[in-house]
Amino acid sequence: MSFENLNTERLVESTVAPRDVVIAGDHSTEPDREARCAICGTPQSDAIGLPVRYANPVCKECDALAVNEEGSEPWEGYPPSERPETDDSVIHLEPDHGENPVYIAGVKCWRRYRFGGWITRRDAYDCSSLEEFREYHRLDGHPIHAFNVAQPGGVELTRESCGSLQDRYQCLQSIYEDAQSVADNSPSESAVMDLWDQLERLDSSITADLLDPDQFTPREVAVMLADELQSLLQTRLTASDSGAWITRAKLCNRYFAE
Repeated sequence: MSFENLNTERLVESTVAPRDVVIAGDHSTEPDREARCAICGTPQSDAIGLPVRYANPVCKECDALAVNEEGSEPWEGYPPSERPETDDSVIHLEPDHGENPVYIAGVKCWRRYRFGGWITRRDAYDCSSLEEFREYHRLDGHPIHAFNVAQPGGVELTRESCGSLQDRYQCLQSIYEDAQSVADNSPSESAVMDLWDQLERLDSSITADLLDPDQFTPREVAVMLADELQSLLQTRLTASDSGAWITRAKLCNRYFAE
């Protein structure tokens, strides 16, 4: 494989230097050049669902932040205006089709929809179509990776913008740990409601989704809080309306990981 055929004129400014572009069909066979997510920079060994056989692969955790040009969740299967009416008694398989391009933390990506799902890849050439993406992101038949560094450039993240998100995330973890500890004992109502109030001040959308605490014992409320926060803190591969900022805070944690 030769870099002579690599189109360097159209590479966007945020890519690595041309000499550092990885050209490989299977990064897992090259441990010295382990593939990284093209958004957060997480290495293959730590990333969740990183499609390393594809150009500029995006991990599933970053993919959960994808939006369309209007900032809404990208559609899949049928465009909203073309979704057919179906009988509930009939199993209807949606086509392997979906919205493109999508944007994650301000960078353009393209999805390949197949087998009821998709893989997401970052654009290194500011392509205007999926066909153009496929043409420009292969060299001698092999996919390229032009963002294979710990902190890929061009991502709309700064330590300053992430600071408050990461602080909120730490507070959420603390409330979760306290709720676990309280649930393992015989908590007082005041202790449990103090945790509830802390969570409501941090993000009222989370407590709004929970059942009325007045209907339960203090211990049951503590268990409910711990279970809900555990669900929010664990790895999420889909967007969530409740505590939506948490997914972005996790991106900050991955991107600025020491």
